[in-house]
Amino acid sequence: MARKTIFHSLLGELEQRIGRLPAGTILPAEQTLADEYGVSKPTLRRALAELAEHGLIAKENGIGSVVIGARSAMRRELIFLCNNLNFYSTTLSTFAARVRQENYFLSIVPLDGDAFTQEQIIRTAIEQSPYGIAVSADQTHNDLPIYRELASGPIPTVFLCRLPGGVESGSLAIIDNRREFCRIVQHLYREGCRRFAFFTDIPPSVEVVQERFAGFLDGMRRCRLKPQETLLCLHPEQQQEFLLRFTGPGAPDAVCCHNDRSALELMKLLRIRGIDYSKIRFTGYDNLSLLRFLPQKLLTAELPLAELGKAAAEILLRQIENRSFKPVCKRLPARIKES
Repeated sequence: MARKTIFHSLLGELEQRIGRLPAGTILPAEQTLADEYGVSKPTLRRALAELAEHGLIAKENGIGSVVIGARSAMRRELIFLCNNLNFYSTTLSTFAARVRQENYFLSIVPLDGDAFTQEQIIRTAIEQSPYGIAVSADQTHNDLPIYRELASGPIPTVFLCRLPGGVESGSLAIIDNRREFCRIVQHLYREGCRRFAFFTDIPPSVEVVQERFAGFLDGMRRCRLKPQETLLCLHPEQQQEFLLRFTGPGAPDAVCCHNDRSALELMKLLRIRGIDYSKIRFTGYDNLSLLRFLPQKLLTAELPLAELGKAAAEILLRQIENRSFKPVCKRLPARIKES
């Protein structure tokens, strides 16, 4: 274990101990504490000095270190701002487990509401002066000015899945959706599919749609296929004309939908119109649990949400322990599977 990790772990253990003690309690002698925690005396003194600086203890001549008073919130707090608690529940769990190993205290804050509300939530988190902040931003409010302030500020920060708009540099843990979408197209090509369509039922301005469509185009290029404009539905207004392409000799034999819900929506629209789609290969993304009820198999991608949490925690811990640590991007692969 690295020296700095030992120090921060010691800080967390001492803070927990102090939090359970009443004001006026005198801590054991420095050598006794050093032996108890298995650290050197200089490391122990450094930790006590930081605790004193944060107002948890006071050094009194001839007495030693005295507890000033228990606090409702410890200074070694990390804040995770999350826009979708249900979707990222596994990510939050693995993130929390990893940071607790280093004796950090995690606060999970929902990032909900309109742009003004979210900006106030982020600003409040910054004003708490936590040791670090992790952010899974709301795609619809991904360009708030407060993100640039956060990224350039003194608090170590890691973003999940994508950097906010206007943030040119920052640590990032990301699922490589573009690469995985490219692999999905190649997978279907090897199965014999040649007429590919792309479908989304949300506006193309949403960043997740843009990156997955870019992956679709990458896959088409790698397979030496040319996308047909009439088989691309990138906006809800194009749906009616797009559905007409599913009858006749020019119908697609594979449809790549930007996620599982879009695939389910397209199947419903085709069924309502009485169009037989049993011979068409459909793909989605996200591996939703409800896919098990589909009458037709769907090629999807199981996201590494547990690995995402662990990777984000590792990046943030390295930033905290080494403030000169340069921004890093950790890309995680998804797993292509049948529903």
